[in-house]
Amino acid sequence: MAMSGTRRLRRCVAALAAAMVLPMLASAQVLPGPTLASIRTKGVLDCGVNPGSPGFGVPDSRGEHRGMGPSIWRTIAAAALGDPA
Repeated sequence: MAMSGTRRLRRCVAALAAAMVLPMLASAQVLPGPTLASIRTKGVLDCGVNPGSPGFGVPDSRGEHRGMGPSIWRTIAAAALGDPA
C-alpha cells in the first residue's frame, strides 16, 4: 500500500523535529535539588539493605553487601558523588 504525499510529508517533518529537539533535551543542564545538594555536602549517601534477602543484599565473606540493592546504591553514589564506595 502506497503512502500518500501528505502523510509522507508529515512523517518527514515529525522525524526532522525529533532530530532537532532530542539532542537539546539530552544536553540540558539540570540543577541539583536540595536532596542531592545535601548528599554532596555530606559527601556520603546513607542507604540501607535487608541482609536477609538473598539476591537483594547479602553480606559476602568479607562482610561487604552484594546483590541488587547494594548495586543500585553504589550506582547512585557514583552518579551523585563520583565514587561508588
